[in-house]
Amino acid sequence: EEKRKQDLQSKRIHEENELRRAAEHAQKQARQNAARAQKEKMLAEERARKMKEYEDLLEIEERERARKIKDMEEAKAEIKRKEEERIAAERAQKLAEKEKLERDRQLKLEAEKIQRDQRIQEAAERRRKQIEE
Repeated sequence: EEKRKQDLQSKRIHEENELRRAAEHAQKQARQNAARAQKEKMLAEERARKMKEYEDLLEIEERERARKIKDMEEAKAEIKRKEEERIAAERAQKLAEKEKLERDRQLKLEAEKIQRDQRIQEAAERRRKQIEE
């Protein structure tokens, strides 16, 4: 009887030890799994943060590129406007020169007509004097 009691107690202690070891092992596994999950979560957060930084940099670069394109287009438009102004100024100058030449020609023709009229008048005056004499 005593032997059987000892065997049962020994068996119970052995089973308790096995249960305790199994529980400790399960707790250890749970802690390791929790640590692994936490590490994976941190890594995922770090990847997400880096991806956001990368996207932000891409957005900044895109805005900068768009600004440079806009600046180039504005510079081209300014160059075109200045070229058009230069051409218009050249045309205005040529027109002014042409108008001046035409005025000078008209003045010369009027001066010639006045001189011719004066010569005719002087000749008529001389004839009248001759006739009177």
